[in-house]
Amino acid sequence: MPQALQTWETLNVVKGEAVLRISAMPGTHGPGILSKLLPPVMGSMLEFQNPKGDKFRLYITGDTLIHENLKQIPQRHQDIDLALLHLGGTRAFGIMVTMDAMHRSTGNRDYCPAYSNTNPLQRLYSI
Repeated sequence: MPQALQTWETLNVVKGEAVLRISAMPGTHGPGILSKLLPPVMGSMLEFQNPKGDKFRLYITGDTLIHENLKQIPQRHQDIDLALLHLGGTRAFGIMVTMDAMHRSTGNRDYCPAYSNTNPLQRLYSI
């Protein structure tokens, strides 16, 4: 039976000489007590490696809010090539439970909103 990955846990999928490494990133659904009422959430780091050893890292935020544990991601994964940000701004009981377009940052990293009312060709500052 499939099991969810715990934060920072990694699963390797190998096909021939190609490797896909999937790592669970921290996430939180809602602030305070609301987080206890909502299902658990995680982001994902996908690291693709071809037979030559070339790597491409894709960070997918998942449905999360900005929180302290996100700061560990660039410390653990310095070379992120692309970030896919979920910026839907979902609300439950009038409280925001996922990031919206206002939570994005800017800087020298490429990102692509998974869903947002913003232009997908923007720059990511830092989380």
